[in-house]
Amino acid sequence: MSDLSTDSVNDKLFRGLSRLETAGHERDALGFALAALHGALEDFLRLWVAGHAYVPESSRAAALDRGAFSWKDLLAHLREYGRLTDDLGDLPNLAAQL
Repeated sequence: MSDLSTDSVNDKLFRGLSRLETAGHERDALGFALAALHGALEDFLRLWVAGHAYVPESSRAAALDRGAFSWKDLLAHLREYGRLTDDLGDLPNLAAQL
C-alpha cells in the first residue's frame, strides 16, 4: 500500500528545511535539501488529489501510486480540480525550454 501520509509529508518538509538551513553554499547539500522539499510537495499534492471527493475515484486511487500517476497526471488533475493556474501547470514545459 501507499507510504503517503501527512506525517511523511511533514517529515520530508522538516528534513528539507533543516538541510536547507545548514547547507550554506554547498551544492550537494542544497541538492539534498531541494530533493526533500520536492518530495514533500509531491506527496502533499498526491494526498490532496486523493482526498477530494469531486476528483474521479479512479484518479484518487491512482494518485497514491507514483508508478501509475506521473507528475504530468498530477498537474493535469490539479489544473482540472485544484484551481492550479495554467501558467503554473505549464512549468514542466517552460523548464524544458531552458
